[in-house]
Amino acid sequence: MPLRTDTLPSCKSFFQRVLFASLLEEGERVFCFQKGERLSQDLRVMLQALESLGGKAELREDQGEVFVTGLGPRPLSGIVDVRSNGTLLRFLVGGITALGGEVSIVGNSQIEGRPLGSVLPLAESLGARFSFAKKPGHVPFHLQAPGIPSQGSHRRGTAIVVDARTGTQGASGLLIGLAARGEPARLSCRTSKGDTHPYVLLTVQALKSLGWPPIGSEGGELFLSSGRPRSLTAGVKPKALWIPKDPSALAFALVTAAIHSQEIFLPKAAHGEVHPDMSVLQNLQALGHEVCFSREGLFFRGRGPGKGNLHYEDLDLRPDSFPPLALLCVFREGEHELGDAPRLRIKESDRVQTLAEGFRTLGIPVQERPGGLWIQGGRLVPKKGRVRLNPNGDHRMAMVFLLLGKLGGLDVQVPGKECVEKSWVAFEEFLKEIPS
Repeated sequence: MPLRTDTLPSCKSFFQRVLFASLLEEGERVFCFQKGERLSQDLRVMLQALESLGGKAELREDQGEVFVTGLGPRPLSGIVDVRSNGTLLRFLVGGITALGGEVSIVGNSQIEGRPLGSVLPLAESLGARFSFAKKPGHVPFHLQAPGIPSQGSHRRGTAIVVDARTGTQGASGLLIGLAARGEPARLSCRTSKGDTHPYVLLTVQALKSLGWPPIGSEGGELFLSSGRPRSLTAGVKPKALWIPKDPSALAFALVTAAIHSQEIFLPKAAHGEVHPDMSVLQNLQALGHEVCFSREGLFFRGRGPGKGNLHYEDLDLRPDSFPPLALLCVFREGEHELGDAPRLRIKESDRVQTLAEGFRTLGIPVQERPGGLWIQGGRLVPKKGRVRLNPNGDHRMAMVFLLLGKLGGLDVQVPGKECVEKSWVAFEEFLKEIPS
């Protein structure tokens, strides 16, 4: 029986981008998703943030709709509780740096332990000023920004360079803020290959879906032309924008189907989506699993874990692919290396260390690398009695450990497993659908 896909959540990355952008539009915007879906904690925090900044957000889960009334492209002010939402945090810093404003940002203990990273010096170089309440470079803090000065009629506009190796969420916040201003600007966020980072391209796609002025791209540089997003007509219900299913969650479902030799059908899935975690589909297809796109959607048939060494070095461009690929490596015979993603160590947990500790508990040969893992696959042996695997409050780690238990026939205890609701509220329902 095919694995159900109706339990998959809406795409958190895409949804957060269009929600933040809708705050900077004039008028009401409608977004729709699967009726009855319970939105993730991060998306709920984003909706609360829009309200804290002066916008309006109404969630109707039974109807699968979100209504947002924006402020237009103006300086932002307020007190925002980001909880553990690191994407929202960096969007705010980037967007306020572009538009100007004065905001106090607070969060929970988990986000307080994660450094702001490269978005801090980037914002400061563009005139933003931070006042940290506890620890330099960490939440909570107060942010003031004058906004990026206008270049007037200068054809090419303000030029901004972002180091893609140290994070792109701040760049996406800047891009949204700059696009809302409607003035010429250039933003460069190149990968080591010289092209634009895929998560920044996802932001471009999100703005395009809203009908914002087109953003050009050449040689890893984005070009914003003059012209603000058009105002949404008051009193006229705009056409609802459909939010696709989440590729990061889909990657777990695909790997599960691959290991368990099951099928998946995902309606409305489109070939060529730019979300970085869709690359997991290509990885699995290269290993012999069946992939077919049609007008109806995506069909996938798993062929079992198989054997042969795996080596993936591009995970800095798609860090959320690391957990499901690590799960695949555990069941596939061979010596596997997952690497080149040092930012994995500053996510909700140190994901390299958390996975290594969990795998060792199960007797899986594993070694830590600076930005990844070496795993000896095909060596998982069912253990008698209950095994405790600690995800350290990290939603992606909890998913890996719970799936390890289900697929490996283990009695696994995952303390704090409810942390999966940060990104996938119905994960337990998905887990129950997997045959034992």
